[in-house]
Amino acid sequence: MTIKKWPEKAPLSDLIAIPFHLEGDPMKGESLRYALRSIQKHWQHPWPVIIYGTARPEWLDEGIFQLEPSYPQALLRAFSQADRVLWVNDDMFFLMDTSVEDHLIQLASGDLIPRIPELLASDNIWNRSRGHIVSRLHHEQGLDHLRDFSVHYPCLYEREKARQAFDHFGVWHKYPLELAYHGLHRSMSRPAGEYATFETRDLPGKRWLNVQDPAEVGEKWSQWMTARFPNPSPWEIRV
Repeated sequence: MTIKKWPEKAPLSDLIAIPFHLEGDPMKGESLRYALRSIQKHWQHPWPVIIYGTARPEWLDEGIFQLEPSYPQALLRAFSQADRVLWVNDDMFFLMDTSVEDHLIQLASGDLIPRIPELLASDNIWNRSRGHIVSRLHHEQGLDHLRDFSVHYPCLYEREKARQAFDHFGVWHKYPLELAYHGLHRSMSRPAGEYATFETRDLPGKRWLNVQDPAEVGEKWSQWMTARFPNPSPWEIRV
């Protein structure tokens, strides 16, 4: 993909960016609804929010939606628009009050260098993409150890550092930005103990929740989300 020249100066200083693909969403936008409610409840800064999506759910305010036909274009558009971007997927939920300071050292686990052959041979396109990034960092940059930054929680990025990662590796569908960005820039990391799955969501100290497939959890997910985040966010409209 050719990367068009970015504006010399970003129009925004800070931004919460959420990519969203309505057509492929088994939850029909409900995960996005509760992700936004969790941001409204727990993010401690008045940052604007933009949804970069293929289609807008009928309940979502038009003012925060931008039509983007693909994940790579959503990435490029978001990082051209703000100096700092908190990148949040629609299946990520804040469980505690959270600020920029909580994102200055990244969550990570394990070491991916020994897993390069396994990742490159995977049938999963996401894992092959990770293997591609890790292999290049190992062979081209000389990294003998690389923590796994793909913990799947909201990540804070700087515009120019993200652009360097795009320029160096390119951009594609299922692009593991967190590995490209933090590997290229040698980011510090800390254990991923604050990250929760649906099974560990109620344990103390869990700051972020990821439910990769809410449809598998079914009614339990819906009941828990409704109880945890009952109040509509300002980005919801009555339909």
